[in-house]
Amino acid sequence: MYRTGDRVRWMSDGTLEYLGRTDEQVKIRGFRIEPGEVEAALLRHPAVGPGGRSFAREDSGHRRLVAYLVAAAAAAVPTMPEVAVVVERSVPDYMVPSAFAVLDRLPLSPSGKVDRRALPAAGSPA
Repeated sequence: MYRTGDRVRWMSDGTLEYLGRTDEQVKIRGFRIEPGEVEAALLRHPAVGPGGRSFAREDSGHRRLVAYLVAAAAAAVPTMPEVAVVVERSVPDYMVPSAFAVLDRLPLSPSGKVDRRALPAAGSPA
C-alpha cells in the first residue's frame, strides 16, 4: 500500500469512501497545494507577522486560495500588491492566493486552533 495522505474507509459493499486528507493539502483548479508553503512565502514579507495563514475557501461554488495576514508588531499594515509580489517570487503561479485579508488577530477556537468559520470573507483578488 502507498501512503497517499487520503483518508478512506471500507464500506460493507467493498467500495472505499473518501473522508478527506490526513494533512493540510488542498486541491484547487487541479493543483495540489500545501498551505504551509504558501504561509512560508507570506512570512518573507517584512510587514507580515507570524500569524499569516492560507485556506481554501468556497465562494459561489468556486474554490480559491485565500491568505489571512496579521501585521508584524512594529510594521505598518502590508499592502496586498506588495505581499502578492513577494509570494509570486517564492511559489508557482497556481499557489499564489487569489485574495488577501489583513486581520488584527486570527480568531481562535477554545482549543487554540484557527477558527475557520469565524474568518471573514476575503477581499477582492490581488
